[in-house]
Amino acid sequence: MEELVINPEEKAVTAGQSSQQTAEVARYVPSTVAEVARKGQLFVQAEGVTGTSAAVACRYVSRSIVHSYASKAISPSLTVQERLATAVKQATHDLYLRNNTHPERRPVSVTTTAALIHNNTLIAAGCGDDRIYVVWDQDIESLTPGGEESDSPVRVLSP
Repeated sequence: MEELVINPEEKAVTAGQSSQQTAEVARYVPSTVAEVARKGQLFVQAEGVTGTSAAVACRYVSRSIVHSYASKAISPSLTVQERLATAVKQATHDLYLRNNTHPERRPVSVTTTAALIHNNTLIAAGCGDDRIYVVWDQDIESLTPGGEESDSPVRVLSP
């Protein structure tokens, strides 16, 4: 597992400073047909807004989700939907702990969207305010509830 290393010189942002938006994409595509049938294919995007530390945090969160989902770190007895939710929760919880461990540093926030294709079904998970859409021919369908706050920090959606 990659260690979350954030620039220790980075201090809390003051009002009026601009921020830079960053994103990181990671994927898990098994090399055998049997593994694709068992685990599916996973695509993750993490997006943050807080300068250079956000880039590191995005990379950590996206890769951590893929690693946790693909490895045996999460119980194989869970469904793919439960494995995805667990992987997203673990990665975002690590980031939350980092922010609380070093309150003198600039907090890093990351929104995460994950799409899992398993047995011809799309399972999407999100943490943060990103929207998830599916494009069908000439139609666009939103999988995220419009304007509603979720009770859970991680939403797992499937059509």
